[in-house]
Amino acid sequence: MPSVKISDKVNGRVILDPAQFMQQSIEAAILINTHRKELPADSSYNGRVIIAGIGNNGEAVLDAMKPYLMETLNGAVYGFVDTSLSGYHLVSEEVFGVDRTTHLPTDVDRSYAVLVAADTFNSLTLLGAIKELFALGRPKRVDLVTLVNDPGRRVIPLHPNLSFLETEISDQHGVYFNAASKITRMYENEH
Repeated sequence: MPSVKISDKVNGRVILDPAQFMQQSIEAAILINTHRKELPADSSYNGRVIIAGIGNNGEAVLDAMKPYLMETLNGAVYGFVDTSLSGYHLVSEEVFGVDRTTHLPTDVDRSYAVLVAADTFNSLTLLGAIKELFALGRPKRVDLVTLVNDPGRRVIPLHPNLSFLETEISDQHGVYFNAASKITRMYENEH
């Protein structure tokens, strides 16, 4: 099953260029700000916006988005949701050589949470992130933003509120995101 990998590879066809990435990041900020304003100004919403990357790839996408988000979303806090121990994802220490745990710098209860994922290919990982988030509290609203969405590959019906790129990706292809250059490329898998 394909997934978006964070890499500095330069081969492969560009499917999302830096200008498109910037535009989509700005659209994400506008969407988040709009949804924040729609929440009731009562005790059911505490006014906090939490934006968290799911796993190492989601965190890399979020880090690349931050400069555009910070221009619009004053006061938002940024974090990381680890799904490695949820049973839905490989243990990050084995894969990346680091032991990561979920880090959200504020209380989740009654907040507006936005989860950022690299892709929707493994919707069980997304479910693990939502379960991890809800283990820490009950947000008023949860949105999902993804770099790449392939609706045909979802295991469970989780739909992103915003996807930078919606495309079908075959098993013969993979996707790389270069966080430094903000370029997303599709390449043919080597067998």
